[in-house]
Amino acid sequence: MPLGPEAFVDHHGMFVEYKYRAYLTRHRRRCAMNVARSLGRHTKTEWLGLVTAAGGVCVLCGVAAVEAKDHIVPLSRGGSDGISNIQPVCQSCNSRKGNR
Repeated sequence: MPLGPEAFVDHHGMFVEYKYRAYLTRHRRRCAMNVARSLGRHTKTEWLGLVTAAGGVCVLCGVAAVEAKDHIVPLSRGGSDGISNIQPVCQSCNSRKGNR
């Protein structure tokens, strides 16, 4: 259960909204990851095997610089953290895709 807004008061007794919003974002992501892991997980060996199978290139644009794990169905939309829901991509493609 997340903390309430009363936990985000500064030393002057003023509510600090940006800290509360950041906390809620972290809490939601943590919850989404817990759900995703309950649906499936992947190991480092599986990840390295997937990168090797892709030839070490981004599966979206073909650049030879795999730097990120992209969840095909985003965790925030109920996707799994299993290897079947992950693809190797470059940082540029991963950033561009966002939450889609």
